[in-house]
Amino acid sequence: MNRLIADGNTLEVIKTSSSYLEDDINDLKMMYTVGLYISAKTHRNDNELKTASLLLKSACEINPNSLIYLELLASLYNEQGKQKKQKTPLRRL
Repeated sequence: MNRLIADGNTLEVIKTSSSYLEDDINDLKMMYTVGLYISAKTHRNDNELKTASLLLKSACEINPNSLIYLELLASLYNEQGKQKKQKTPLRRL
């Protein structure tokens, strides 16, 4: 995964992480890593942001007390222009 991220191959990062998460649906580190990678990209499309949001939403459901996951999810919602949804994870903080 680290090599794919270093190469900037977003499509392969998403495919590989999706395949991996089918086998281990509770891997919070994988969800966060991919979400953070997508959020940090200079150029990203709506589908990538949606994918990152879904991953972080799942991570927040598994671990609802993680400030790191909640903050990143709120940031992803903000980047998508979803201010109402952005407030939901922020209320947990």
